[in-house]
This record gives sequence, C-alpha cells and structure tokens, in this order.
Amino acid sequence: MDLKGKVALVTGGSRGIGRAIVLELAEKGCHVVINYVSHEEEAKSALDLIKKINVNGMIVKADVSKFSEVKKMVDNVISTFGRMDILVNNVAIVGARKEISDITEEVWDRVIDINLKGRF
Repeated sequence: MDLKGKVALVTGGSRGIGRAIVLELAEKGCHVVINYVSHEEEAKSALDLIKKINVNGMIVKADVSKFSEVKKMVDNVISTFGRMDILVNNVAIVGARKEISDITEEVWDRVIDINLKGRF
C-alpha cells in the first residue's frame, strides 16, 4: 500500500505502541500528527525522529475523552495539512489494577470515556 504523502493522526502516539505506529507510518512516507495528553517530551522526541525521516509532522495535545478537544485537534490537523487520510485510534487505558469490586465509579467512567467514547 502506498502511503507516501498521506496524512495520519495517531492518538496516544508519544509512547509505546503508538510511537511505533508513528515511526512506521513516517517510514512509509506519511505526514504524522502525534496526539498526546500528558507526555509532551516523548511526543516532541517522536516528532524529531519523524522529521529526520524527511516527512512533516506535528504534535497536538488533546484528551480523546473530551469531544471539544478532539474537534479542535481534528480541525487543527485539517487546517495544517488540508486533510486527514488515516486515523489510528491507539490511545487506551487500563484504569486501576484492582479487584473489580474495588474499582471506583470515577475510575470506571474514565476508562469508558477514553477507551469507548474516545473511539467514537
């Protein structure tokens, strides 16, 4: 598949699997937008790496559980690159590593907001 010149947005792209996806897309010639919510330095580092591959990119801070932040992020991608061809919904959380009976409603709501609502 030819990805050269495509524009990709990777949620949770600053670390782990998301970062690996960012780098792979860049290697294939994609311009990559790296979404993060709390790991700005890692996002900047990933951006530096993709720029060395000679593709464009940018970092965007947005909490995918908040519709207004997602809309602003997508609008930013489109205003910068003119389009968005690929969306990788990578971001997810586990929540508390506890017995199910010990997980608070607040923690459960955050897991649902990120892992389910964030995809929507």
